[in-house]
Amino acid sequence: MNWTQWKRLLSALGVVFAIGASIGTLQVFAKEQDTAKAEEKTDAQPADEKEEGEEVEEGEKVDEDAEDILELPDDPAEVENYIQQWMEARQRKLEKRLREDPAWKASHEEAAVIKAGDDLKPGAVQNFCLDRDGNLLIGCSGAGIEYVQGSTPGAFEVKTIEEPAEIRVISPEGKRLKTWKIDVKPEAICVHRDGTIFVGGDGRLAKLDSGGKLLATVRSPALPEPKPEPPGKAEEAESEEADPKEDAKEKETTKKESKSLFQAMIEAILGEKSEEKKAREAAMAKAMERRKRNITGIAVSDRDLFVACPASKGYGYAVYRLDHELKNPVKIVDRLRGCCGQMDIQTKDGELWVAENARHRVTRYDRDGKELSHFGKRDRKQADCFGGCCEPKNLRFGPGGEVYAAESGPPVAVKRFSPKGEFLGVVGLPKFKTGCVRVTVAISADGRRVYVLNTSENAICVLEDKRCRPTHKQVATISVAHGEKPAELHTFCLDKDDNLLVACGGKRVSYVKGSAGREMKMIDEPAEIRVLSPEGDPLRVFSLDFKPSALNIGEDGMIYVGGNGRLAKLDSGGKVLVAVDAPQVAELGPLPPLPEKTEEDEVQRKARQEKAAELEPLHREAMKAFQESQKELVAAEDDEARKAAEAWKAAKAKSEKAMAEIIDLGKQLRETRMTPETLAMHQRAAAMRKQAVTGIAITGKDVFVAVPEVKGYGYAVWRMDRDLRNPEKIVDRLRGCCSQMDIQAHDGILYVAENGRARVVRYYRDGKQLSHFGKRDRKGIEGFGRCCNPMNIRFGPGGELYTSEAGLGRIKRYSPEGELLGLVAKAELVPGCKHVAIGVSKDGNRVYMLDITRHHIVVMQRRQPADADTSTEETSTGEST
Repeated sequence: MNWTQWKRLLSALGVVFAIGASIGTLQVFAKEQDTAKAEEKTDAQPADEKEEGEEVEEGEKVDEDAEDILELPDDPAEVENYIQQWMEARQRKLEKRLREDPAWKASHEEAAVIKAGDDLKPGAVQNFCLDRDGNLLIGCSGAGIEYVQGSTPGAFEVKTIEEPAEIRVISPEGKRLKTWKIDVKPEAICVHRDGTIFVGGDGRLAKLDSGGKLLATVRSPALPEPKPEPPGKAEEAESEEADPKEDAKEKETTKKESKSLFQAMIEAILGEKSEEKKAREAAMAKAMERRKRNITGIAVSDRDLFVACPASKGYGYAVYRLDHELKNPVKIVDRLRGCCGQMDIQTKDGELWVAENARHRVTRYDRDGKELSHFGKRDRKQADCFGGCCEPKNLRFGPGGEVYAAESGPPVAVKRFSPKGEFLGVVGLPKFKTGCVRVTVAISADGRRVYVLNTSENAICVLEDKRCRPTHKQVATISVAHGEKPAELHTFCLDKDDNLLVACGGKRVSYVKGSAGREMKMIDEPAEIRVLSPEGDPLRVFSLDFKPSALNIGEDGMIYVGGNGRLAKLDSGGKVLVAVDAPQVAELGPLPPLPEKTEEDEVQRKARQEKAAELEPLHREAMKAFQESQKELVAAEDDEARKAAEAWKAAKAKSEKAMAEIIDLGKQLRETRMTPETLAMHQRAAAMRKQAVTGIAITGKDVFVAVPEVKGYGYAVWRMDRDLRNPEKIVDRLRGCCSQMDIQAHDGILYVAENGRARVVRYYRDGKQLSHFGKRDRKGIEGFGRCCNPMNIRFGPGGELYTSEAGLGRIKRYSPEGELLGLVAKAELVPGCKHVAIGVSKDGNRVYMLDITRHHIVVMQRRQPADADTSTEETSTGEST
């Protein structure tokens, strides 16, 4: 067998490999492949004669793991089995190589399999999608045809199937919740953001409400309305665009293609007889007629419903646009090249996206069918390309607008691209085997889970983000005794021996329950740094003369501590070497005096109560106005055309005004509810907050100190030398919440946990911003959740940055540049917006986190392989399971 023959044989091996599955589909595939080959430029020069270093086209590459020449058995009856085994061996070698290739490293791994139901026959699952709650809507069964082996080799018969069609609602955990009977075969299914469900298949479209109730049903836009025929006349051509010249041309094309590569190979290899050929052609004709009824894809935007289906003539595909009432169909795209009965579509921002698998590309159109852009090319081995005969099969958009493209392979693969087509990585390589079929993909709202359809097993493979699997688990807590009660802990850090330095005590204002309700009280306890072993055993105590709220250690073992307007430098033995005022104190006035203990008279008490009674309804009205302004703001932001800029600005200004009013009235209301003594205490506490030190970071030559701004609500960072002299403000206007602004330093770069902006910012030592990363994200793991995170940061071994999130108890790991490396752990904390200091041992095996409410430190240990199945994982709501 010469090279040309070998190459032609390889072009059709995929067809032979799938014999017995669907002869009609395979015939379409062969014709489409022949057409595709004719459109591509090919080099007649044999690959082995090309000059060294000259690039070889993908279709001409010789797999180094495969035999150069395929020696077929002499017995024709053994040929099919031999070719199948040979193909499977090649595919296994290729798949193994790809899985070992770093470029194919997947971000997600198989975590579960969701079965649509054991009561279903093989291949009953048609398609699926996710609803608004993340449940799976799985379309099952329905009318159709299948191909069965005839009485003689190579002969196939068409069998009509009539099974009840239904949609099964299954939870993300695999529990069946509901079953809806429908009259439409669910070949394609999608959900609008308002919960409305659209289904298409076997020549019909249906619209259902979120509870599965049928609202409307119509014929497929590709099928003309039936017309009465005059007696004795043959059936007219179905296309509403029928043209005599086009019809003649189509017949001529069909005639020329009647002896395709597929047919020639079947006849040559299997020795097909003429009567078998006639039976097969009859089955093929019936299949082609049935094919026109298929709905291969359906997608809904806020304005339109798009439907993909086979063209009424030929082997291509078309897309129609309808309104949400399934009316006013318009063909907007035609001549799409698809294979194996597949042409998937999706929509985003009102635009249409098509997985044109026979051209190995994703094409983007506007709602009128005008092509805007496309990306993709064919290559079986390059991760950023699409392999196989016809890929990608299916599309879906992720939570960040990324395009997820699924390939049926082999290997089955899901890849992720930017909307511009930039390759973002391999998402998953499911291990199930399948043919050249639909591999519908869907993504959870947080991107943590990716679902892939396995039609052969009526199952959906669940892929989970590896980064969402915590590396550590909670094993213990550490507290510090203060008499019979645990001491209040303010912060902590680790020394070079992994001992814990824990800051406790000092003068502070605390809220207590009193006779008049919530009252403020001044607490004065010994200010100390307690040194504990990694297991929590007490080792030493360092005394201080101020409350320690920020703490860190230099590489030389020097300890730096700050709080209550003071800074100090201690040696490794706890001796105070330097003590100075915090840098902002010079700009602050003296603290208000402590109030004297006095009894409030009845007149004063009554006046406060009357004032509070006046303010309460005003405060309620302000809250109501704010809520209304928020609704207006959301409505302006959701404007589809996004032309309501002025309306959005007005709504935003109204919202800000309402918020300022709430804050002012709230302040007045709080003050009227306080006794004179509590009010004076509150004023002193406010002044003390301005003297706070919220973070300390150390480099080889500098000490950085984070403190509140003297005016306003922001924060600033000052740089000092290692002896706490020569203070200089280098960063200001930082936005922080809940009296927190943590900082750390690595390789001479300052890192700031700017929680009010949900990001980490990197600065040079002079305060010039280098970069930042992070975003607010209440659902996923990529960003930072709750109102103000990350609250604290710390560097671990290898220079990795660890972040902690208050309210969630979540610790994540990033590269110094901000690439998310994974979830470390979720500590069991009392929820709240608060300081959650963290520490990491030198080897990274232990991670610590402060639970300031319970006055203890949570200890988390690295998981062992045996712990994998019982890990605490991230859910779509940010809670733990």
